[in-house]
Amino acid sequence: VPAGCGGSSAKSGKREGADLDIKTGNSAFSFRCLSAGYFVGKAGWIYPRDRVGSFKLIYMLHGELNIQEGLSPFNLQPGDLLLLSSALPRFGMTPSSKKVSFYWAEFDLSDPDALGLQVSCKVATENKMISSLFGHLLLMKESYPEDAVNYAALLLLSETAAVQRNAAVRCPRILQNITEWIRKNINTP
Repeated sequence: VPAGCGGSSAKSGKREGADLDIKTGNSAFSFRCLSAGYFVGKAGWIYPRDRVGSFKLIYMLHGELNIQEGLSPFNLQPGDLLLLSSALPRFGMTPSSKKVSFYWAEFDLSDPDALGLQVSCKVATENKMISSLFGHLLLMKESYPEDAVNYAALLLLSETAAVQRNAAVRCPRILQNITEWIRKNINTP
């Protein structure tokens, strides 16, 4: 997210350099953290049209953010984690009604499936680790070598994949409980 949009401020850092090439037991992928930051915007700020070609991870801290990616709208509240696709256009739908703040990271990743990531996916989380890992990433990008920053970003994405998996596991149980309640109470006036 560009600094200075709508009277807002952002701390960010664009990193140039080589990709990490990672090989695991069953897959291989390349990764590079392009930039990351902490964004704060005033009431009335709207998410700008964003570049396509890289993935973006957003962790909402305060306020409300309405983003559309392709044809899919996302309403972000504090605690929401959103992973945006590298292939779809994204832009703000409505101005924020109050101050907004979020962490963000932009990255290249050849195979999101290799990390178990669900792209174009929003999950609500109480996971304090996401905020902590974003904080560490921002500190590291100021003075650590690029490879160390990339590994910190990979740790953040691994935690994101775990949060997404946990949310997917919870969802079917809730649906099962609702279905069971309906089945038991279908004939109750």
